[in-house]
Amino acid sequence: MIKPTTVTQTFLALSFLLEMDFVEYQCFVRIRMTLIKTEFYIPYNPKLKERARVLRKNPTEAEEVIWYQLLRDCKFQFYRQKIIDNFIVDFYCPKQKLVIEIDGESHYSEDAKSYDQKRTEILESYGIKVLRFTNEQVLNNINYVRKVLESSSAPKGLPLL
Repeated sequence: MIKPTTVTQTFLALSFLLEMDFVEYQCFVRIRMTLIKTEFYIPYNPKLKERARVLRKNPTEAEEVIWYQLLRDCKFQFYRQKIIDNFIVDFYCPKQKLVIEIDGESHYSEDAKSYDQKRTEILESYGIKVLRFTNEQVLNNINYVRKVLESSSAPKGLPLL
């Protein structure tokens, strides 16, 4: 299992594990053991590479809009469908340690909201800030998304756009 390096990571790991039953815990430990870990990079699961590649080649309409209208020519480099830990995030900016997620209808159920919250907590334990937008916000109000990103106090304290 990955050794937590901060009190926050320890707390998040413990609170996350306490909500699991034994079978879920065994599965969680097995998955965590397969992560590639280095001193300089955030761990990732190499088994997700092909899935991330497929997602990059088949973006949703909202992902295309935010990519081509805002992120592709941003002053900071963003990666699409980036693997972090055991997750594939929609967009990741390593310089700002920022994840942008575009949530569609599948994220509105209670189970999905709970999963997204745990996922966000794990990403934040690596010092990554997570911004979430809905498909509707991106497709119908891209100026709102632009304003949020421009005014975002990303971890490094610089405006993104």
